[in-house]
Amino acid sequence: MSADPLEGSTPSSPHNLPKADWFRRSTWTAQDEAEFQASLGRSRSIFHKAQYLRIQAAHLAAVGTEPLIEAALRLLDQLISQFPHDSQLALAFQQRASCLVDLGRHAQALAAYEAALAAERAFPNLRTGAVLDYGELAIALHRTDLYPRIEWLLNEMTSTSGPQFPVGDYQYSVVRAFLAAERKDWAAVRTHAARALAAASKTESPFRYHRKLGLVSFVDPKVVEQLQKWCAV
Repeated sequence: MSADPLEGSTPSSPHNLPKADWFRRSTWTAQDEAEFQASLGRSRSIFHKAQYLRIQAAHLAAVGTEPLIEAALRLLDQLISQFPHDSQLALAFQQRASCLVDLGRHAQALAAYEAALAAERAFPNLRTGAVLDYGELAIALHRTDLYPRIEWLLNEMTSTSGPQFPVGDYQYSVVRAFLAAERKDWAAVRTHAARALAAASKTESPFRYHRKLGLVSFVDPKVVEQLQKWCAV
């Protein structure tokens, strides 16, 4: 991400934020919000406005406290309402879904993932990985009624391009393994479970100049235990 493209847009803040960090705050006081909105209003393009809203939301959500996740949701809702035709929309809906999951609002999160996928269709050159997050959530919630929908979406995704990074390969394979287990296709279960465990163990990505990009940083121990049991059968 480049710095704010505005000339002379450094906010006059007691936080003494560097120019490029006005949309990367990890606090959200009334003054933080006022300064952010003032800088946002001076931004030159719709694309940058949407991008700054999304990046700031991500930084607040990453702190992980309920008030800041709620603040992140408000920023994402601002993006969605003000820039409904921007290419950032799919990413915004995906981030919104993640925030809703963190708040335990699962029905709304599932709807947000569907919205992210609809936005992807409007901008087919931008893929967010929302389908993998959607699948993981459906499995975590034991929403077997959604499994046919998830499988159809995965088939659609792999008909164009599959996961490129180990983390995507892990998510994809985990979801595929659980879907196959639901229909008792044990050969497919073992294949996908082994692939998921292999992806989780990788220490380098396939990209020559970005060897640490997209590695699996977290696994659910219960999921890994289930994958190992399937592989041992």
